[in-house]
Amino acid sequence: MDDLLGGAGFALEAAGTVMDPFSALLTNGLGWAMEYFEPLRDMLEELTGKADMVMSHAQTWTNMSEDPTTGEVKTDDQRRKDMSYERGSL
Repeated sequence: MDDLLGGAGFALEAAGTVMDPFSALLTNGLGWAMEYFEPLRDMLEELTGKADMVMSHAQTWTNMSEDPTTGEVKTDDQRRKDMSYERGSL
């Protein structure tokens, strides 16, 4: 079954290359250039950011979105503690 799917994928890729050879050459050429020329990889990394740092920031935002009221409760508790000497209603 895997061989059949692999063959079908290859056939579709070959058909795509025949139908649009310029795009196939451009894609393969850019892939080759990115693999062998360090300055191109560095420029792309500068443009897109470091993958591990991007993932770290994404995880931070995901964690924050899971329970948005946690920060609110902590802030409210801190405000009450900081202003406990004040008179009047809070």
